[in-house]
Amino acid sequence: MAWKTNGELRQRIYEFVLSYASEKDGPTPSKLEIARNLHLPYSTVYYHMLRLQAAGLLSEEDGKILVPGSEWYPPDFNS
Repeated sequence: MAWKTNGELRQRIYEFVLSYASEKDGPTPSKLEIARNLHLPYSTVYYHMLRLQAAGLLSEEDGKILVPGSEWYPPDFNS
C-alpha cells in the first residue's frame, strides 16, 4: 500500500496501536507486530514511533509502547 504522506503513515500506525490495544483490552503491540501487520519495514515503524513519542501521542517504558492517559496493568496471578 502506498502512503501519500509521512503524516498519513504516522496516523495509520497510531490508529493501529489504539485499535490493537482496544481489541486486546489493554496491551499494545510491539514495533515488530506493527511492522508485520502494516507490511512496513521495522526501521520505518521505529522512525514514526519516535515522531509519535515526540508529539506526545505515545510513550515507551521498558520497551513497551504506552498510550498516555490510559492505564493497563498485567494480570496479577499471585493474588
